[in-house]
Amino acid sequence: MAPGDLQEVLSVLRRPVLSEETARNLMVGLDAADDAAVYRISDDLALVETVDFSRPWWTTRGPGAPVAAANAMSDVYAMGGEVMFALAVAGFPREMDKAIVAEVFRGGAEKVAEAGGVIAGGHTVVDKRAQVWPLRHGPSPPARVLIKGGLRPGDRLFLSRRSAPA
Repeated sequence: MAPGDLQEVLSVLRRPVLSEETARNLMVGLDAADDAAVYRISDDLALVETVDFSRPWWTTRGPGAPVAAANAMSDVYAMGGEVMFALAVAGFPREMDKAIVAEVFRGGAEKVAEAGGVIAGGHTVVDKRAQVWPLRHGPSPPARVLIKGGLRPGDRLFLSRRSAPA
């Protein structure tokens, strides 16, 4: 969905009255169109949370599930976090071959493991169309949190490829 359309749709979510502590610690939330939400746990630790969405192009054996997992993890990295664990949330048609469903979970779990994380749980439902919503959780020092609107004229931008730990 285009950012403007998304803002229009989300406008129906009236901002709840937040406690002073919650308002102070919610570093990135619905007010910012960013890759993940960020909540400060302490002066030294913030939790980066994201969810992504993948559709049926990966429902046959192949690279699709690891690609979907990597895409969701990239949102955590984009915000300055590290992948700690993930929840695998998915829907599959009842008639889908269980070997394919297992392959989807295996491929996603391997990609998360490459990044040093683990699948810690999740939820699965029967759905007409196969789809996965990987949720990723990662810690970051609050001072390292990066936001889309954080660049200023004159800042240097370095593009790189993040490699999984050896």
